[in-house]
Amino acid sequence: MTWMVEVLGLPGIQRWAVSALPSDPTERDRQVQRRFTPWKLSVARDRGRHVVYIARPHSAAPVSSSGPALSLITTTGPDAGRVAPLSRAGLTTGRGRSQWRISDPSAPSDATHFSAGAAGILTQARTPTPTDVTEPDDHRLRLGDTALDVSRGAGTPLSDHGASVEAEIDVSAAPSETSPILPIVMAVGPILIGLILAVTTGHWFFLLFGLLSVIATAVMLTLQRRDRRAFGATVQRRAQDRAAARARALPDPAQIVSACRSTGSDRFGLASRHDTAETPAGGSVLTPSTSADDSGPVLLWGTARGEMGLSGAASHTGRWAWTAVCQQPAVSTLARTGVRVSGEPGRLAPVTRWVLFQLLLTCARDQRALVVQTPRRTLTLCPDDSGEMPVSAVLECADGPWLDTVMATFTGSSVGPPCSACDDATGAFDPTTPRIRMGVPPCDDVSLKGDVTAEDHIDLTSRQAHLVSQGQHLSELQALGISPTTLAWWCEELAFDLRQGRELGDQSTLPLQLPEQLADRSAIDRLEVPLTGASGNGTPGVTVDLVGDGPHMLIAGTTGSGKSDLLLSLLVGACAGHAPAEVALVLLDFKGGASFGCLEQLPHTMSVETNHVDATSLRALDAISAELRRREKLFAEHRVSDYRSFRRRHPQHTLPRLVVAIDELKVLMEEHSEAAGVLQRLAATGRSLGFHLVMATQRATGTVTAEIRSNLGSVLCLRTATEQESWDLLGSSAAAKIPADRPGTVLHARPGEEPHGFRASPWVSRHAEPQWTPWGEAAAQTRPTDWDAVIAELTDDLTALKLPVPAAVVSPALPEAYLPPHPDPGDTPTVALRDDTAEARHVPVPWPRGAAGGTAWLIDAPGGRTPVLSRLLTDLAVEGRPMLVLDGLGLVADAADGLLTRHKPIVPDDLAQPEAVQDFLTRLRDCADADGTLLVTGWTMWASIRVDGAFHGLDDEILRFLACSAGQRLRVAAIGGRDLAVSRLLPHLPRRFYVPAGMTSEARMPWPRLIGVPALPGRAVYVSPEHPEPGVPAQLAMLSDASEPSGPASVTGLR
Repeated sequence: MTWMVEVLGLPGIQRWAVSALPSDPTERDRQVQRRFTPWKLSVARDRGRHVVYIARPHSAAPVSSSGPALSLITTTGPDAGRVAPLSRAGLTTGRGRSQWRISDPSAPSDATHFSAGAAGILTQARTPTPTDVTEPDDHRLRLGDTALDVSRGAGTPLSDHGASVEAEIDVSAAPSETSPILPIVMAVGPILIGLILAVTTGHWFFLLFGLLSVIATAVMLTLQRRDRRAFGATVQRRAQDRAAARARALPDPAQIVSACRSTGSDRFGLASRHDTAETPAGGSVLTPSTSADDSGPVLLWGTARGEMGLSGAASHTGRWAWTAVCQQPAVSTLARTGVRVSGEPGRLAPVTRWVLFQLLLTCARDQRALVVQTPRRTLTLCPDDSGEMPVSAVLECADGPWLDTVMATFTGSSVGPPCSACDDATGAFDPTTPRIRMGVPPCDDVSLKGDVTAEDHIDLTSRQAHLVSQGQHLSELQALGISPTTLAWWCEELAFDLRQGRELGDQSTLPLQLPEQLADRSAIDRLEVPLTGASGNGTPGVTVDLVGDGPHMLIAGTTGSGKSDLLLSLLVGACAGHAPAEVALVLLDFKGGASFGCLEQLPHTMSVETNHVDATSLRALDAISAELRRREKLFAEHRVSDYRSFRRRHPQHTLPRLVVAIDELKVLMEEHSEAAGVLQRLAATGRSLGFHLVMATQRATGTVTAEIRSNLGSVLCLRTATEQESWDLLGSSAAAKIPADRPGTVLHARPGEEPHGFRASPWVSRHAEPQWTPWGEAAAQTRPTDWDAVIAELTDDLTALKLPVPAAVVSPALPEAYLPPHPDPGDTPTVALRDDTAEARHVPVPWPRGAAGGTAWLIDAPGGRTPVLSRLLTDLAVEGRPMLVLDGLGLVADAADGLLTRHKPIVPDDLAQPEAVQDFLTRLRDCADADGTLLVTGWTMWASIRVDGAFHGLDDEILRFLACSAGQRLRVAAIGGRDLAVSRLLPHLPRRFYVPAGMTSEARMPWPRLIGVPALPGRAVYVSPEHPEPGVPAQLAMLSDASEPSGPASVTGLR
C-alpha cells in the first residue's frame, strides 16, 4: 500500500509516496522520523493514508495538547454548517453586532453570549443574570430557525446506512370500524321493551333490564375508544420513529461538518456506497450501488410539519391521518419527479447552495456528472477527470461568484455555451434527467395523487412543501441553507478526498503481513484466508473461507491480471494461519515451476509437480485418487459421514484438509484428457472428505467441465480478455472492463449472489524497508510482492515452532541415482526403485529367478547403459549362481571392469564352429537346471549363427528352449535398443524397463504408449504383469565406486 507523506517546514516541496510503512501509527511515525533525523516531527493531519507532519528543530519547545477543542456548529436554518471555536472567554453570536454573525432573519438582533461551564453551556443575553440553557429534546440550542450544536474534538465520517427515505408507515393493525347504529340499537331497544313490559304488567322492575343494556353499551364504547386512542398513540410513535430514521438516512449540515472535521480515510462515504457492477471501459470496477428506494438523487430541504403516509387496509379511510402528523424531514426523490423551488432571492440563494452540495456529494458517490444551468452559461461539474460520465441531474439557478469557486474546485468540470433556463434548454441531455428549477413562480394547483409526472414544489415564502414524490403536503418548512464560505469549504474537502482517491488509486487497504501468532487456527469448521489487509480506517479486510465459500474455487483471468499472485496469496494465507496438521498442499504447476517453486520449502507442501515431464501431473493425480479412496475407507470404518465429524470424534488422528492447487488448468486438460475424470470425482466428493480444489486458468470456457462447475463454491474473476469470458464466469461483462493497469482487482462471485469487488493486497515482509519516492513519479506505485522473502520468513518462523508434519500423500520424486546395497549370497538382487503413487512410497523392484524374472532393458548409452550393466554383472556375481553371457554388442567387456577374471563373455565369433554351438546349448540347459541366468546383448547378432542339423539359427533354438518346461527355470536378461523392441525375444520377457534418455524418436517408434519420465540416466518406465502399460516410473540400480564389491567375482561362460 502506498502512503502520501507531506512534511511542512522544510526547504522545497516535501511530498513523498512511501510503501511498506507500518500500519501502527507509533511505528509509522518512528519510521518517518528516521527519514528526517535532523528534525523533530509532529503529526499535523492524519487522514487514512495521507499524513502531514510539521518539522521543527530539536531545540523547539514541545507542542502542548489541551485536549479536544469545543466548537459551536449551526446545524439548521439558512446559515447551516458554520463552525466557531468556543474559547474559555466564550463567544457572542446573533444576527446583529457580535463575534459570530448568523445570516438568519429569525434570529434575535441582540448578541447572545455562550460559554462553557461545569453544568453545561451557559447563555447570557442583555439581562445581567446568566441562566443555564436547558437543551431541548434534540440536544440543540436554538436562535430563531438556527439550531446550534456543540462539537468536541474531531468528527466522524459519513456513513451510508442504506435506510429507506419513504414517508410511509403501516396501519394494517388498525381497530376495525364500527357503525354507530348498532350501539344505539343495543342501548335504546332494551329500554323500549322494558318500558312496554312495565306499562303492560305494572311491574317497573323491567326497566332494570334496559338500564343494564345501557351500561353494557357504555362499557363497549369506552373500550373501543381506549383501543382507538392506544392505536393513535402507536401510530404517532411510529411516525416519529420513521421521521427520525429518515433524518438519519440523509446527511444534514451537522453530519457534513463532522465529516469535514474527521480524520478518516473515507470521510464522505465515497467507497462505502460502491458495489460490484458493470463500468465503462477504463473506469473503476467498483460502481455505485443504489439506495433502498431508488437510483436517483435524494434531496433534503429541511424539516416541516405534516402527515406521514399510511399503508395498510385502513389507510384509504383517512381516519388515522391526524395521528401521523409530526415534524419530519422534507425530502424529494429525484428519480420520480423534478423539483420547482420558489421564493425571494434572499431566501433562495442559501437553499440553492445547499442543494448544489447535496447533488455534488451524490455525483461523487455515484460517479456521475452534474449540470448547472444559469441564464448566461452552462456548467458541467464532474467529480472525476475521466471525461465521459452520465448526468445525474440538471440544476437551474441564478448565477453567482460562488459558482466560480465550485467550478475551480473540481478538475473535471467544463463550461458549455450560454443558454436560458427554459424547457427546451436541455440540449443533448436526456429529457428524463431530473431537473431542479430554482426561482420559478409558485404553483397554486398541485396534485399529490393525480399526475405522476408532476414536480415537487417548494415554496420558501409560504414555507410550504408539496412533495409529489413522497405523496405529502408539509407546512412550517424550516429550509436549510449554507453560505458561500461554507460551500467553498465543503467543496474543497470533498475534492480533496476525490483527488486522494485518484492519486492513491484504490489501494485503500493495508498490505498483508504474517500474523504475530502463526498456525494457531483450527480448520475443522472453517478455513479462512485473508486476501486484503485492513483499510486505513480500521475496517477488516476481505477474507474467503475455503469451507464456507468453497469447497472448491476457480480463479480466472487473462495474462497480467494478477492470477498467479492471487493464487499464491490464497495459499500463503492458509499456511500462515494453520499448522501443517490442519492444512496441506498438493501443487500442480503448469507454468513450468514458475508459480509454486517458492512454496516447496513450506512444511505444508506435500508435493510440487510441474509440466516439465508429462508423468508428474498424472503421478500426483494418482496419489490424490488413492487418498480419496483411503479417506472414504477410513470414514466408513469409523462410521462418520464427513471430515468435520471425523475430526471431532477422533481428535487424536492427524488428518489435514488437503488443498489441491492447479495453475494453468487448461494446459493440464489439454495434455492429459484422463485428468478430467479425477478432477470431477475430486470435485464431487471432496467436500465431505476434506479436499479443496483451487484451479487457476486464463480461460474457463472449454476447460472447466459442467460437472466441475456444478461443485464450485466461488469464482474469483480477475480481468478477462473478452466480454464473452466475463459473461461465462459472472453473468455480466464487468470483468472485461477492469482496467489493465489494476492487476489484482477481483470480482468474487458466489452462486445466487451478486459479485463483490475488491483489490487483493500485496504481502510484505515484516523486515521490509519503506521505499521513498517523490510523489508523482512512476516508481510511486506499490511494489509487487517479494514472494521469496515472505515465504522464507514464514518458513523460518514455522520451523522455529517445531510443528508436527503429517505423512505426505504424494511420494517425493525418485532419486536421480539409485545405489542400493548388494545382495547377500543367495538373496534376490534389486534392479530398480519403483514409484508407488497410490501408497505414496518408493518400492524396490526385486529380480526373481526363473522365467518370471525375464527382463528387458531397452536402453542406450546416454541412458546409463554401462553402469546399469555393471550393476547387473556385480549382483549376478554376488548371487553365486551360474550365468551365461552372450555379448553380441561387445558391451560386457567395458562394463565388467575386472569382474570377469575366470571366464570371458561369448561373442559371435566364439560360436563359428558347430561343436561350439552344441557346447553352448548344453551349458544353457545346465544353467537352466541350476536356476541360472542368461544375459544377452545384441540379440539380432545371434540369428546368423546356424545350429548343426537344423534349418534355423541360434536365436530360434534359444526361443524354442525358453518355450519348453525346462526353459522355465532360466532367467533371461536382455539389453538392447530398437532391435530388442521388435525382436521375438521380447514377448518371453514379462518385465521391461524403457529408458528414454538418449533414445531417438525412430528407436522409440516400436515402444507402446507409456507415461512420460524425465530424460535422466537410469530413469525408466517399468512395465510388468503387475504394472501394465503405460507403466510406472522407476530408477534403475546402477554401479558406483562406493558400491563395488571388495574383490573380483567369477562369471560363468565358455571355456
